[in-house]
Amino acid sequence: MKLGLIGLGRMGANMARRLHKGGIEVSAWNRNAEMTDRLAAKTGLSAAASLEALVAALPAPEGVEQGIPTLVMSLALTMRKGFGGHGVQQEKG
Repeated sequence: MKLGLIGLGRMGANMARRLHKGGIEVSAWNRNAEMTDRLAAKTGLSAAASLEALVAALPAPEGVEQGIPTLVMSLALTMRKGFGGHGVQQEKG
């Protein structure tokens, strides 16, 4: 199994460590690339350089666990580009 994580703060980093230790292949992205690289060096997880790289690293239909709520829109916009504008609907109002 391969899992993608967004956000490697206290909760996300611990999740990444435990998942990887449990034999799950983890790809992760964090807005602070230095933190991602540090954790990758310590744990062996795969560091994604961008949201696009994270999505591309996951085999379909695997999902991405959202760890930082403020990144939801960034991910949605990234996925919209990947699905030709058909993956995300915006509410009018």
